[in-house]
Amino acid sequence: MKKHKLLMIVVLAFISVLITGCEMPKDEIIDEYDNGLHIFSKNALTKDKNLQGEKEQGDDEYTGSYSADYQDYSDTEQIFGATGLKRENGNTLHVTYTIEIESGEVQLNWIHSGSVYTLTDKAGIGTIELTIESGDNYISLKGKDFTGSLSLKVE
Repeated sequence: MKKHKLLMIVVLAFISVLITGCEMPKDEIIDEYDNGLHIFSKNALTKDKNLQGEKEQGDDEYTGSYSADYQDYSDTEQIFGATGLKRENGNTLHVTYTIEIESGEVQLNWIHSGSVYTLTDKAGIGTIELTIESGDNYISLKGKDFTGSLSLKVE
């Protein structure tokens, strides 16, 4: 639902620019649209105060480090990511994680344009390289009665 509202806001802004007769170069219009997407997409991330752990932001919304301990956690956290046409820092992300599971179930996911891809659902240490494309790109953790920990670094 939030995405539909965002799309409507962006479309209305674009139409208002056209109606007012503003002669903006096409590339500038696309850049402004992309900037708007990035600004509004921050609302899809779990607010820092609502995260189970501590987050250290990297160079942009897509990167940083995160460390959390979970106790009977049954929810989803959107930890890193954004929506946009392009990423200034390139389209490759290196995800390094350590997951410890005492009980319950956990999934570390990559959400891309409405599709959910499980990066892992097992305890262990791993590194994954993601190539992100236009649209939604989020790293999230989903738990079901999950007790354990996550250490995550996205570069």
